[in-house]
Amino acid sequence: MQTPDAPPPAITLSDIERATEIAAELVRRYGEAYWPFFVRMEREFEERRTRQERLTRFTGEKSN
Repeated sequence: MQTPDAPPPAITLSDIERATEIAAELVRRYGEAYWPFFVRMEREFEERRTRQERLTRFTGEKSN
């Protein structure tokens, strides 16, 4: 259990990818009402992925 002063855990690229997969499944199962959620998650995933690639290119290190 976290203490009240502890920062929340970092959201990883893997977390965002999994959320995108879940959003896609929601669209498939339940229809277009979930499309905006899928689009948002897909955009977040791509932004985070390309950010990591750009940082790695110039620093040689990966970030979350």
